Amino acid sequence: MRRALTALGTLAAGVAAAYFSDPGQGRRRRAALRHQAAATAHDTADVAQSARQQAADRLQELAHESRVAGRQALHRLRLLVREGRERMAARRLDREPPAQRPVASGHALLAALGGIAVGAAAMVLLDPQRRRRRLSLVRDQAVRLGHAGACFVDVGLRDLGHRAKGLGARTTALLRRSSADDAVLVQRVRAAMGRVVSHPHSIWVTAAEGCVTIGGPVLDGELAPLLKCVHSVRGVREVRDALEPHDSAAHVPALQGGRRRVGPQAELMRAHWAPGPRLLALAGGTALTLYGASRGGLTGLLSAAAGLGLAVRAARNEGLRQAMGRVTGRSVMEAGPSPQASSSRQEADAAGQAHGWRPVEPALPLHGGAALH
Repeated sequence: MRRALTALGTLAAGVAAAYFSDPGQGRRRRAALRHQAAATAHDTADVAQSARQQAADRLQELAHESRVAGRQALHRLRLLVREGRERMAARRLDREPPAQRPVASGHALLAALGGIAVGAAAMVLLDPQRRRRRLSLVRDQAVRLGHAGACFVDVGLRDLGHRAKGLGARTTALLRRSSADDAVLVQRVRAAMGRVVSHPHSIWVTAAEGCVTIGGPVLDGELAPLLKCVHSVRGVREVRDALEPHDSAAHVPALQGGRRRVGPQAELMRAHWAPGPRLLALAGGTALTLYGASRGGLTGLLSAAAGLGLAVRAARNEGLRQAMGRVTGRSVMEAGPSPQASSSRQEADAAGQAHGWRPVEPALPLHGGAALH
């Protein structure tokens, strides 16, 4: 079979060569063959282009039909979801007893209060006799409030930025665990003990390779807090106690006077807050107030009251004792004289009277405000 096919192929090739190599009509036959091949290729290209165009048109039609079908399905799904929500709401209302349904909305109460406030403001500002003066006062107060608010926000943001940098520095120092220089360690100890003792100037501090030595006169009630505070300073490995405790400051000049120290306190427990926490408290109180007003009910009322109290506390920046003292007309000090200093002054006065001494009275001021010396 293979031999027969080979013979037929050879015979066909010979016939074609003899047909196209004819001296008389070979050129015409070759030109006709080229023309027929070009026409066939052109027809094939036209058929392929038409088929490609038909396929593209069909794909576009299918894509359009798919988009339309998807939109219809999405619209139908939304309708089904809306119908389901309406049915669930209707069932909930049917199950709820009539006595538990709210008879009034919190939004209506807020609208009524807002209307009353707007009416009162219009009555005050539209007075024909004092309208201009009142409008000027309101404008000045608004400008002042805007400037104060911008300054408060700027200071608060800077304070928060500084706190973030300090927290990052502390975290980095804890991770590195590098030993501090002796001079730096001394300054850390002095900064820390200034919060727990009433006479930090009477105490001397030295440091050598993490070993801190403190000495000087100190009151008995402040000895234990001082040692605990020094032990807690970062970088301190050992504390050597060379302090001189005293029951009273009567005969120790270095312990005279001074103010009682309450030690480190949390930021929110202080009477006056720093700008950063104050800004956060004001923003949180305002957000909590708006949430409670929009929620309604007992929970909303409690949330709004708590948020309003927090916002007012942050805006006034004074504790309850200071506010009560301002209302009653009494001045309340955060840290008064220490009881040891008061007792020492009493003992010194008693000793002076026993020896016949008289306390020196303060000089009377002149009319211009200067004291006589």
